[in-house]
Amino acid sequence: MALQRIGPSGSLFSTPQVAAAFADEFLSTYANPAFGAHSKTEIDLLVFDLMIKAGIVDPKAQAFEISKLLTVPPSKVKSLVQAWYLRNQPTDAELVDEIVSILISAKFLSDGKDGRTIKLTISNRFVREYFSSRLQKIHHTVDGSFNSEIVCLSPDALAEFMATEAKDSAETVAARLVEFGIIADKSATGVMTEIVMKLAGKIGDKAVSELAGGIVGSFSSFVKGLFKGNTDTATDAAKVILT
Repeated sequence: MALQRIGPSGSLFSTPQVAAAFADEFLSTYANPAFGAHSKTEIDLLVFDLMIKAGIVDPKAQAFEISKLLTVPPSKVKSLVQAWYLRNQPTDAELVDEIVSILISAKFLSDGKDGRTIKLTISNRFVREYFSSRLQKIHHTVDGSFNSEIVCLSPDALAEFMATEAKDSAETVAARLVEFGIIADKSATGVMTEIVMKLAGKIGDKAVSELAGGIVGSFSSFVKGLFKGNTDTATDAAKVILT
């Protein structure tokens, strides 16, 4: 795959204005503080950034696709993308949106032994590590020991992430889990969202061990019933939690 010439007269740029902006920013940065003062790595990063701004490269594309486009190894592309994310610092909302987009399009796998582990691929290291950090913040962990690009997590962890970070997309992600046989009820994550949010409100600043009325036990029963497809158990437990 070669760089696509999408502009007039076979140009790499969509319009003359985009080409002019590319050249202007390149020369302005390259000559500052002095002509030739930048290292090859810095120049590579500059050109990569400008290609993204010009719409020639999509940093969210698969590394292999970008590597074919630029005719460089995927390992170099991954380094360029990682550096680009670090320098541009996407907001939390932008990163969560990117994770949700990955979840919606992902081909999920489950552990054949007990079905309690979801596996999906997140090739972008920056996004993958952000996802891991958000899960750790809500006291869940992910396992990437087998392959760093394959994220392994529990359905409970994914449900709570959706509840705390992307509630509006919970049902869509749940439908994908149903499609791949991870959960039985397509509304499970949507229900889980409501339960987690309400339970969080009940807990407040109290330690979990201090909760009375069997709420913790009921929540455990709800989770187990929900993800084993036992709707009666889940419904009964939900009533205890929410009353």
